[in-house]
Amino acid sequence: MSFKCASVISVFRSMFSPFFLIYYQLIDFFQKMDAHEGVADAAIRLVQELKHNPNIIPPYDATLMRQCIDTLNRLYDQNARSLMDPTGDPTISPEQITTQREQRTAAIIYIWRCTTAYIHERACRIRSLRWRFGGILPISIRVGFIFTVIF
Repeated sequence: MSFKCASVISVFRSMFSPFFLIYYQLIDFFQKMDAHEGVADAAIRLVQELKHNPNIIPPYDATLMRQCIDTLNRLYDQNARSLMDPTGDPTISPEQITTQREQRTAAIIYIWRCTTAYIHERACRIRSLRWRFGGILPISIRVGFIFTVIF
């Protein structure tokens, strides 16, 4: 009887071992991907934060907004430097410089749209709460707001 169980377990392991190998490879891949953040990851997290909480208003995430603003400033400064000094790096061709500028501009627009959508959606949710509860919001709702949003 124990021999029969052992053979079933060995057959089970042999059948599913490729899947476990792929599973562990995927986990390793995503752990490596987490170490390398993209340019717009903070902006995407802002939008996802509101999307995952459709019925509530999560607290204003000032750290992610600050990261987005810093990224916008950094990308804008890089574009300005490449426009002011087009011969900055002689190893890069002019086509590559133009492509880099266009990619930075696209990233700036994307981050700007995500942060604007975050602020607009929060404003819409606050407006709907004001219509529902009246001009003065209950304290239990105001807990996650910053001071300027309340008034």
